[in-house]
Amino acid sequence: MLCASQIVSPDGLPKFGLVTLWDVLKFDAHHFVRMMTSVAEVQGMQKLTTYGGNPSGFESQWMPDELTSQMPDVLGKLRQQCEDSLLLSASDLIEERLEIFRLAGGRINIAEYIRFDGELNKRIEHDLKRKKFYQLKPETAHLFESVMPFGEAVQSSFPSASHDIEEACKCFACDRYDATVYHLSRAMESPLRCLARTLHINKTPGWPGNITKIVRNLKTPKIRLSRNRRSFLSNP
Repeated sequence: MLCASQIVSPDGLPKFGLVTLWDVLKFDAHHFVRMMTSVAEVQGMQKLTTYGGNPSGFESQWMPDELTSQMPDVLGKLRQQCEDSLLLSASDLIEERLEIFRLAGGRINIAEYIRFDGELNKRIEHDLKRKKFYQLKPETAHLFESVMPFGEAVQSSFPSASHDIEEACKCFACDRYDATVYHLSRAMESPLRCLARTLHINKTPGWPGNITKIVRNLKTPKIRLSRNRRSFLSNP
């Protein structure tokens, strides 16, 4: 899923580009575990109340006050976690249930809560079936989130190349090596233009023309450069 959007770069300046679903929702295993812990907490409240009894026998019974008082916080936390993970059907169900509890004056019917617990598990399962989670290799995963992968000096010297540098690292982390080369080639256009201006070369489309003129001008004594500077720029 791709969408055109304005995003904010690490330096706080807006930039435009394609935003992937990964940018919108990044799967966090710790977050998922916390969510499932909250589900277990919701189920635990049911078990404390019913002790394995038949749900039909609890139609006229109410959850104890000490558990009822905890329910808004427990369900509220779980609703937010489901929403953050885009488990929207489950989130909607919890929102509806919280409203029902509120209208009932905070009283929770045990049989109704048991049915809600069963439906919640089904919704979470169905929502998760519609998703796929991918794991990056641990040794390259940090490149996907690196803000200045080539360091602050490169970032400040060639800000126009920062987007392609970041994209190259993301592609490398995803084993998309052809795309990595593409973005690195684009990133090199900025320093190449700077080098061309330093050597008084007029704008020339494409790499071959620029590189040919750069090599030629570096060999021309008319270009005023110190020996060290000329030697540095001439290195392959």
